[in-house]
Amino acid sequence: MATYVTIGDAKKHLNIEDEVFKEDIYLEYLISVAEATVERHICQPLEGLTNEHGDLPKPLFHAILLYVGDLYASRESVTFGGSPQQVPFTYEYLVSMYQNYKA
Repeated sequence: MATYVTIGDAKKHLNIEDEVFKEDIYLEYLISVAEATVERHICQPLEGLTNEHGDLPKPLFHAILLYVGDLYASRESVTFGGSPQQVPFTYEYLVSMYQNYKA
């Protein structure tokens, strides 16, 4: 599977500026999980949605970054503390525009 989001993209999104950051392998893993998840969510390969430069549509690219951020910030399936709320028009909305309902 091709990688569309780089570690540099993820670090920029997560506001990680430390060049001696020790979690590059973990970020690489999260990117691959996020890309595979988006691909499954839209029921079609990301490869078929790239432009002539191999870039994804910006909404899908950003959806991957959002999911990487969610996975990075919430490393467990349960959170404690305040009551989290979903931000409207983010991941779900961005990927829904590309969902293949024929699959």
